[in-house]
Amino acid sequence: MDRIAILLSTFNGEKYIKEQLDSLLFQTYNNFIVYIRDDGSEDNTIEILEEYKNKYSEKFKLINENKHLGIRQSFEKLMMLASNEKYFALCDQDDYWEPNKLEVFYYEMQLIETNNKDNFSILLISDMAIVDKYQKIIKASFLKYFNLTIKDINNGLFRGLISGCLMFFNQAVIKEYFRNNRYMLHDHNVFITTFLHGEIHLINVVLLKYRIHENNYYGLSKKNPLYISLLDLIKYFFNNTEYRKIVLYSYLKYTATFIRNENKQLCNRKELYNEDEINNLSYFKRKKWYLNHFKPFGEDKIQGLIKLILI
Repeated sequence: MDRIAILLSTFNGEKYIKEQLDSLLFQTYNNFIVYIRDDGSEDNTIEILEEYKNKYSEKFKLINENKHLGIRQSFEKLMMLASNEKYFALCDQDDYWEPNKLEVFYYEMQLIETNNKDNFSILLISDMAIVDKYQKIIKASFLKYFNLTIKDINNGLFRGLISGCLMFFNQAVIKEYFRNNRYMLHDHNVFITTFLHGEIHLINVVLLKYRIHENNYYGLSKKNPLYISLLDLIKYFFNNTEYRKIVLYSYLKYTATFIRNENKQLCNRKELYNEDEINNLSYFKRKKWYLNHFKPFGEDKIQGLIKLILI
C-alpha cells in the first residue's frame, strides 16, 4: 500500500488539536505520515505537537520554525517538503476525521488511476458534516445543505466552494501547482490547478466533521450584504469596468500570467479570458461566462443577483 502524506499547518490551535491528531491515529488506512508545520503559535500548540511527535515518531514529522508565514505559504512549504510522496490530504487543526477517511479516498483513487495512463492531476472531494465546538451536528451533509453536485463544483471555479479539508490528490497536482500563479489560498489553488490540468471527482460520503467555533465561521459574513451591494452599485455606476476589476480581482491576477505562459487552446477550452476579452464579450455571453465560473455561493442572493446583472 502506498504512503499518504497528511499536510497540517497549525496556529494557536491548542483547544482542538488533540482531537484532530487522535482522529488521524484512528484511521483504518494506517500507512500515512503527517507533515506538521506550526505557523508561530503563541499558546501551547507546540507543546502538544511535540508530545505527539515523541510518542508517535513514525507518524508525525514536525517542522517547527517559530515563524509566521500565513496559511497559504505555510501549506505551500509543507507541499514542497512532502513533494516526493505519492498522495496528499490537507488537514485543518480543529476538525475531526472519520476513521475511514483515508481508506475511502485511497481506494477510490486507485480505481480512477487505473485509467490514468498519462498521469494527470486527480483531485477527490468528499462530503462533510458541519458540527459545533462540541461535535454536535449542525448540518449532517454540507453537499446536501448547499445542494452541490460535481457540476456545481466545477462551475464554481473561482468561487472557492471547496475547503482543503475535503481534498485528496495525487503528486501530479503538486507538480502543476508550483507552475501556476498563486494569488489565492492554497486549497483554492489546488482546485484550480486540477480543473485546468486534470480531473475532479466527487465522493458523496461524509468523511469528516467540520467544526464551527468562535474563530471559524464557515461561509458566514459579519458585514451586512445589502450594505455591500449598495457599495457595489455605487462603484458600478461610476465606472462599470472598474467594478468588474474589483469583483474579478483574484481571477484577473491569476490569469494574467497563466494566459501568457500556457497554451492558448487550453485557455479557450476553459474559458480563461484576460481583461480586454471580458470587456469585449457581449452582455449575455458575459452573464453566461460569469455563471459558469463564479456560481453564487455562500453570499446573500440579492448581492449575487446584483453582481450577475452588473458584471
